[in-house]
This record gives sequence, structure tokens and C-alpha cells, in this order.
Amino acid sequence: MLPLFLFLVWFIVVLVPVLEKKAKGKSGGVSILPGFPIFPLVAWGLAALLDLIHARLGYYIIGGFHVILLACAIAYSAKYLYDIKRKA
Repeated sequence: MLPLFLFLVWFIVVLVPVLEKKAKGKSGGVSILPGFPIFPLVAWGLAALLDLIHARLGYYIIGGFHVILLACAIAYSAKYLYDIKRKA
């Protein structure tokens, strides 16, 4: 389940710059690399290495970090969506 969660979080994180550009009225594209798929793979590998030290250590540390990352991404997404709707 951890790899699926990691990929989901990074998919959401790479969408935040798109909302930021739209909120600021800028045009142009946003690259999703290396945010997706490289960073989730690195995080998954780091979690596997931490699991070698102690069972479930990688799950708790990397998973916890990604919960915080997801909360920040949701907060920024909400802010940018509010800015977009306010300008419309």
C-alpha cells in the first residue's frame, strides 16, 4: 500500500504548480518530471532501506513525511483554487 500512497501523493504535489500558474494568470506549461515518477520511486527505495534497519521504520518515517507533504499540497491547492475563483 505504501508505494500506491507515495505515487498518489506525488501526483497531487505535481499538480500544485499548475494551479499556481493559473492563479497568477501566467501561461505556459509545467513539467511533472522529476516529481513524478522519479521521486516516489526514490522514496519507496528509501523506505525499503529503512525497513532493513527496523521493521516498519521506513513505513512510518517516509509515510509520515508524505502525510505532511499531502497536507501542504492540499492547503496550497485550496489557496490557489480560492484565488482562481475570486478572480473569475
